[in-house]
Amino acid sequence: MSLLLIAMALGQTNPGPLDAFRANLAATRVKVRFECLFYDRIDYSSISRQLEQFSPGPGPASEPSYIAQGRWDFDGSCEHYVIRITGGSKHDPNGRTGPLPAFELIWDDNTYAYHYLMPGESALHLETKIVRPPLFALGPFTWKRRYRFDREHDAEHSNAEVEHKIGERGGRRLEIEIYRMKREGSQLRKEVAYDPEIGYIPRYLRTISFGMEKGRGPASVLELYVTDAQLSGTGGFVPTKWYLVAYHVSDFASKYPGYNDETRLTPSDTPQLTHLRVLKMEGQEGPVKLDEMEGVKQIMAPGGGFGSKDGLPPMSVSELKRLLGKKSISSNKPALSNIDYAELHEFDRPKARTPWLSYILGGLVVIASLWCLRAWRGGRAALVVFWALAITGCAQPAIPRVTAAFSPSCLIYDAAQPSLQIGLVVNNAGNRPLRIFSVDAGCSCRQVEKAQLPASLRPGEKLELSMSLSGQLPYNLHPYILTFHTDLGQLATQATLLALPDHRLSPQSVTMQGLYEGTTETEDSFEVIHRAIYDPSASRPGTELNFPPEFIAQKTATHTGRVADAPDYAFEDTTYRLTLNDRTLGLHRADILLRGADGRRIITTPIVWQRLPFLSSTPSRVALATQPVRTFLRCPDEDVELVRVLSAPKGVKAVLGSPREVVISPGENAPEVIDGVVEVETTAKGRSPLRIAVVRYAPLASRR
Repeated sequence: MSLLLIAMALGQTNPGPLDAFRANLAATRVKVRFECLFYDRIDYSSISRQLEQFSPGPGPASEPSYIAQGRWDFDGSCEHYVIRITGGSKHDPNGRTGPLPAFELIWDDNTYAYHYLMPGESALHLETKIVRPPLFALGPFTWKRRYRFDREHDAEHSNAEVEHKIGERGGRRLEIEIYRMKREGSQLRKEVAYDPEIGYIPRYLRTISFGMEKGRGPASVLELYVTDAQLSGTGGFVPTKWYLVAYHVSDFASKYPGYNDETRLTPSDTPQLTHLRVLKMEGQEGPVKLDEMEGVKQIMAPGGGFGSKDGLPPMSVSELKRLLGKKSISSNKPALSNIDYAELHEFDRPKARTPWLSYILGGLVVIASLWCLRAWRGGRAALVVFWALAITGCAQPAIPRVTAAFSPSCLIYDAAQPSLQIGLVVNNAGNRPLRIFSVDAGCSCRQVEKAQLPASLRPGEKLELSMSLSGQLPYNLHPYILTFHTDLGQLATQATLLALPDHRLSPQSVTMQGLYEGTTETEDSFEVIHRAIYDPSASRPGTELNFPPEFIAQKTATHTGRVADAPDYAFEDTTYRLTLNDRTLGLHRADILLRGADGRRIITTPIVWQRLPFLSSTPSRVALATQPVRTFLRCPDEDVELVRVLSAPKGVKAVLGSPREVVISPGENAPEVIDGVVEVETTAKGRSPLRIAVVRYAPLASRR
């Protein structure tokens, strides 16, 4: 993630509002207690005007489906979350239902550690050098992907086309940036309106994904409204109330042919809403820590496990790393689920040769049949009829019931396609007629075609619907919960699907850190696995794997077998070792491309790496706000130290805080715009001074 942050910083020649947002965040040291309310459906018209004016008035009048109580602690570089679902109309205090499990996590842009706050959960999970988190969180700055705004932006929009403009939203003059990412036949846009009056926090944000051709289906829209923000004790602004609205717009290209960032959209369905409000805010002193560790007795780390019978105490990230030592080092070995039929069934017990249970049941059926025949002949026909009615359920009260099954329930799909269309067979398994009005598939990524609804089904009658599933589907048998809204109430059932992508590359992205000039360590290499799943009885189309010219690729292993949950299908795992052959300094990106026989792109795996000079700093670019910023020396030689500050831009103070630390702060008469370099002499013989870029951002008034 730090590489992606650097990429964004280097990609902007002039300071921009996103950098100012980061400067505000860097000045924040705060403990926040908040409450978050989740609404499955809202009357959007009742609050839309309130949101468009950024009015911090009351939220929806309806009862929320879930209520989460949370904490967010931030010390300027590391953040700590604690989330629990505590109420709402759907809350089950004895279960694990809800949009989020109860958990605690800590993250410092490099190390990510979390554990679940549930009975019986005793393991703390630790990962390093991750880009996408395994858990979705909630917090003042955590909106779209449930991880912090700047992290989400760098992960998804760092290579987007950017348009900058001045605009007005809700009577406020804001700085607007529009990020566009075009794909074949579609476009992903993010429109962010930054407010200089609250530390360049986005006052309004809209993300929209839509097809650029007519009839391509609905557009997915997400809108954020920050209606209140307060200044923390250390100088940074923190959002204290925001609303996040999610909905779809059907046939978007036809309805809004001249769409721009000022276009008002009308939802085609009932929007969902998430509402966060801060309950308490106070200053954060010292580093943040994992402080709800009761019952945690072991740590699962990339380099091995660690356990303690007496439990683990509260820990900061640095204390966690010292405790684990080398076990905290992340491995570059890709993780692919084992689907080999032979390996998974290697130790299965052989099946009994004599099916005794079948024989016993068959004998009982024969005895019952003979008894019924004798009873009939003996004149006891009423007794036989009674038992027949009882067996068929006619003597029982009417109970409405539906079942559902995918058709087919096992398939291989094209990994290059953004969504999967599949049939859904619905059966009225009750003994009463049923009228189905709509089907809720449980997620916006799953849509059931509504053209055939409402529909009436007699007992035993079936209805075939079409269902669309988007995103990468799981590799194992996965149950999907379906809720049917009927004239007899809501009826829930599940349908199981095994959908296997025909190709997959693991890992899905690669970040190489800790590379310096003149080094040739084995850290310059990593492994990639290409998994192909296919039907052996059908012709197998060819593929071509293209590696970047900066890497030397070597095939090291191939493994084949039958798929465990689908023995009629086969898989082939091919492992490659890639070694970086490029020695140039700086930040770089390249892609591994898997192409089909026709040349089309199936999968793209990005590789991001940075080779640092012998002397560098972290952060490499200091964004000044009102508080001092600490920067640290990065050098492969731990004996190198800082000696003295040689120069600094006008209005900037730079002092040595320790032999490997520089504290940079604005002076009393610092100019509004600063773009310069601090130079520091070191003990590294024959090396140029350490250079630290320093920037400061003008308020909106000075840009007019």
